[in-house]
Amino acid sequence: MERYEGLLCPVCHGKMFDDDDIAVCPVCGAPHHRDCFLSLGHCFYADQHGTPQQWKRVEIPRKEEEQVCKKCGAHFEKDAPVCPSCGTPVSEEAPKAGPSVNPFGIPMPQVGNGEIDGVKESEIAVFVGPQYQRYLSVFKKISKTGKKIGWNWVAFFFPEYWLMSRKCYKFGILMSLFSVLTALLTGLSGFNSTQMANLLTASVEEQAAALTSPPFIALYVLMFISLIVHIFMGMFGDYLYKKKVFDGIAHLKEQGLNDTLSYMRAGGVNLFLIFITFFAVEFVTMYCGLIIQSII
Repeated sequence: MERYEGLLCPVCHGKMFDDDDIAVCPVCGAPHHRDCFLSLGHCFYADQHGTPQQWKRVEIPRKEEEQVCKKCGAHFEKDAPVCPSCGTPVSEEAPKAGPSVNPFGIPMPQVGNGEIDGVKESEIAVFVGPQYQRYLSVFKKISKTGKKIGWNWVAFFFPEYWLMSRKCYKFGILMSLFSVLTALLTGLSGFNSTQMANLLTASVEEQAAALTSPPFIALYVLMFISLIVHIFMGMFGDYLYKKKVFDGIAHLKEQGLNDTLSYMRAGGVNLFLIFITFFAVEFVTMYCGLIIQSII
């Protein structure tokens, strides 16, 4: 566990203590009082990120007769067998450090200082949010090989919901309209669930005639087109999302919004949009279906 006791908050210049509510910049690791971070809206040292002047922690030298607990970071006497603060034996291995948190208490990405197509991995991770490890790996592969084809199971099965939740609004709306169109054309084909139920109990001759009827052929065509579109999204969904992420980060930088909170607002995942998209598709399909029936 990282300790910041004795360090000064760069915003209010107040000394930090172990029981303070501290927010850590996911890019450079600079600690702030959480209230100070929220009031400022970004890391105090944001303009120095990526430069030689980027904030780095300076370790305060400890006395030779002291030792530091590997688990909680407390300083105590050199000969003590256990940490008086947390009770951890001196010989016990230190646990792996967990992720830092953003001003809202959400674990923040811990990535290296590498870049993908000129964009820092830390910036991509903050923008992507959940599942950033997977997308960083995918983006690196696309950048390295130049191949746009991959595979995303969520984009294959639920393309419109995945796109909208990831805030790819343009393609999300197009896929939602495609779902509405497919449902309407299926209804217009004249084939329905009642006919399917009757077909199961029909004779072999009747089944053969039904399977080669115009409604069934139209249903075949619609299913084939829908499958092709879903396969396309499964194969190219990650590439489309990479373009969305990199364009989004570039747009924020052009506006001078190169800070953590702006990245989180523009990127991340909005699960609420999944429900909105579902009900919107169902409502539009039902409404358009009623209009078509009244005309026909």
